[in-house]
Amino acid sequence: MPGETDFTKKNEGPIPPGKYLLDTDDISWTMPWRSFLGDWGNYRAPLHPLPGTDTHGREGFFLHGGCIPGSAGCIDVGEDDNKLFPKFEEMRGVLPLWVE
Repeated sequence: MPGETDFTKKNEGPIPPGKYLLDTDDISWTMPWRSFLGDWGNYRAPLHPLPGTDTHGREGFFLHGGCIPGSAGCIDVGEDDNKLFPKFEEMRGVLPLWVE
């Protein structure tokens, strides 16, 4: 549902607050078939919740780009993925990410 704010709702709400890790080795780039599966942008990377982060039984969180604002539980950086992900790749390694 557009504008959903309840982070406990699977496939609707935003990513639950907490601490996550992004491993730069997990970054993937656009594949032609991916555009048929949703608005993923040019890059995406899974986010791994750290112990103590209550995901409310949800899983499959990503940080990704895209043309259409919003996401169903991910962090959507829009077209800024083309700037952000190359910076992540320069940093290399496992990066902490805090969601408030």
